[in-house]
Amino acid sequence: AESDVSGVAARFPRPALFHDTNVIRISPSTDPVSESAAELPPSPPFLSRKWDRVLPPAWNLGPAGASIERSVVYSYDEDAPSAAASLAKSFGVRLEAEAGAVRHLAWCMSAFREILGPGGRFRAKIVASRGPRQSARCPRFHVDYVPLRMLVSLHGPGVVVCSDDAVDREAVNDIDVGMSDAEANRMIAPGIEKGPDLEPSAPGEAVLLVGRGWEGGGVVAAVHKSPVIHNPFLGRVLLSIDVVDD
Repeated sequence: AESDVSGVAARFPRPALFHDTNVIRISPSTDPVSESAAELPPSPPFLSRKWDRVLPPAWNLGPAGASIERSVVYSYDEDAPSAAASLAKSFGVRLEAEAGAVRHLAWCMSAFREILGPGGRFRAKIVASRGPRQSARCPRFHVDYVPLRMLVSLHGPGVVVCSDDAVDREAVNDIDVGMSDAEANRMIAPGIEKGPDLEPSAPGEAVLLVGRGWEGGGVVAAVHKSPVIHNPFLGRVLLSIDVVDD
């Protein structure tokens, strides 16, 4: 994983946007990155209810819950709205009736592409899930072995990001794989049990997380995890966007 991520990072140097931070949050209809090299337009308004119809029905629930996954790969030179429409259509989203949902999806895909820059291919993936086991796929605090990842909850709770000053970096690197998730999280983020530090991102909020590939110069990979979900009927639709490693 280390060698793979370094190769991708070499093709996509970290932009000035992340010179002193490892997390950027973009709320719908705001533009917090206007001073960066990537001039992004404001995110369009977002309605979470547009995505609740793609969730697996409750009667499909099994012991491990239920999930549906779709993805699309697009290049810097391709039309992001067309790729977004293709991805949305694969979930049965009515493109004309729900143009706003597709427009928000296209904005996320375009924004990620502009931040990374020309020369690459990107994968946008949507996972619709219901129930604790499927919806909380990454229950343990961790970092990603990528230069950058965008996570956007389209429905339900989003990603939980741990503040850097609360993280034990040695524990992140050396945690015992046989340890329970609860024990591991207590070691990685000592003293954080609840409260604002464990609040997931809101639906529609795009969260850009620096991974191992862009570490350096005082910037470290963002530590994060899936939200805690107890309700077996609670649904979650999550968009993730990454660089495709060619």
